[in-house]
Amino acid sequence: MRCHRGFTLIELLVVIAIIAILAALLLPALAAAKRKAQQANCVSNLKQMTLANTMYCGDFGHSIPDDYTPPTGNDTTGAWFINLLSYYAKATNMIICPTANQPQVTPLANNLLGTTVMPWCKQQIDNNAFWLSAYTMNGWFYFDATGDGTKTTAGAANYYTKDSTVQYPSTSPVFSDGIWADCWPMENDAPAQNLFTGKEGDIGDPGQEIARVCIARHGNASAGTHYTWGSATQMPVGGVNIGMYDGHVETSKLPNLWNYTWHRNWGVTPNPTVQIGTPN
Repeated sequence: MRCHRGFTLIELLVVIAIIAILAALLLPALAAAKRKAQQANCVSNLKQMTLANTMYCGDFGHSIPDDYTPPTGNDTTGAWFINLLSYYAKATNMIICPTANQPQVTPLANNLLGTTVMPWCKQQIDNNAFWLSAYTMNGWFYFDATGDGTKTTAGAANYYTKDSTVQYPSTSPVFSDGIWADCWPMENDAPAQNLFTGKEGDIGDPGQEIARVCIARHGNASAGTHYTWGSATQMPVGGVNIGMYDGHVETSKLPNLWNYTWHRNWGVTPNPTVQIGTPN
């Protein structure tokens, strides 16, 4: 009779060790490829959104309104997504970045901020529907310019009211990765210190509007990693995708956010007490 010899314990351990080494080599590469694919999908979403905005402007003679007013008369502010999707075939998958794929809290609630890996949530007043998105509209493009009251007498001149007021369409952001529905950046806005959560930066917290898009959503070594912006010399990792008024989309490193033309008078002397790279 022939005796069949099996694996010894040492041989089995060697095989397991080899498999573990191969997995350690391959998994980071596969994860990086997945992040690249998600970023490419995000670029495609923003491309469609900026082109839809261009078509909307062409059809209506102005940009997307901030308010959605249904027949009931109850309006929903910050509702560019309702107006855009009603015009653009209700493609709800278009307004969620695939990197922000973690679910919101359950049950859903109105005005929940997003993070690098989670979409924000807003409730439509007339029918209580909940909308999820991971993109932020540049509020300086709102046609009705009501929003949350940021249009003051001094700030009214900063709005893009029609095509002719957009002097630099290739550097004027319309949509971007972000943690909230809209933002009104100014030259002296400080960056978010927590680049995983960003910062809401509402009227009661001036100088923080750009912090709504200052998140490390793309280009990280590891998706969802919590990065901080500690000082002007400690440059943060990661960036966001931004759709410009001319229709093209680009990935921006976070320090470059202040180089875009967010409003029509961008470039005035910033407040010297707020330095770019000084998180707040």
